[in-house]
Amino acid sequence: MENCPGKPFPGVAGHAPGSEEVQTETVECTRGRHQGNSRGSYRGDLFSMHRRRYVQFRLNEPNDIALPDNDLIEKLGIHFEQHALPRIAGRIFGLLLLSVEPLSLDQIAEQLHVSRASVSVDARRLAHLGIIQQTGQPGDRRKYYKIAVDSFARAMRLRLQSIRDFHSLIASAADSKANRDDQIHARLADFEAGSREIIRLLEAGIASNCARSHQTQWA
Repeated sequence: MENCPGKPFPGVAGHAPGSEEVQTETVECTRGRHQGNSRGSYRGDLFSMHRRRYVQFRLNEPNDIALPDNDLIEKLGIHFEQHALPRIAGRIFGLLLLSVEPLSLDQIAEQLHVSRASVSVDARRLAHLGIIQQTGQPGDRRKYYKIAVDSFARAMRLRLQSIRDFHSLIASAADSKANRDDQIHARLADFEAGSREIIRLLEAGIASNCARSHQTQWA
């Protein structure tokens, strides 16, 4: 018994340049003598097949993820997870950020190697937050998604709301008449002023980014 090279999947003429292997299996066979049956022949030798398996290749698609981009997608997944959003949501965002064309749920699931159900849930979550938006294709009933024009501004507004909530808590404590040490009062006042300044800067930056995004042609 010896292992022999796999044969291309029927209908695919070998491993074409620019293609990638999507399924690798071996053919296990025993070398035999010619019995007048050409089935199982390989390079002039005939084999009696005990198991027949195939290697399949497919051409790279335009949206296949390059390695550097794949690294960014994974890091965005971790980043989203660190900010209380599912990792898959961050990976969907990263994939759409790096995709020229809108992608269907099936395409997203295939490229991220996750289930379509997971993609569907988190795509809707991101669309609800306004970070991505649902779109369609002529003659196609499937749902497609793409990065929203003001995606960055919407993402920053979520951060901004978190800072506003923090500022509200600190400002309330700083304004209270509680009997505290002067050092504590100074500390609270410093936190209140700092968070108020950050809110002002973020609001100005978001407004500027929003105006610029609507003037560009990338979306």
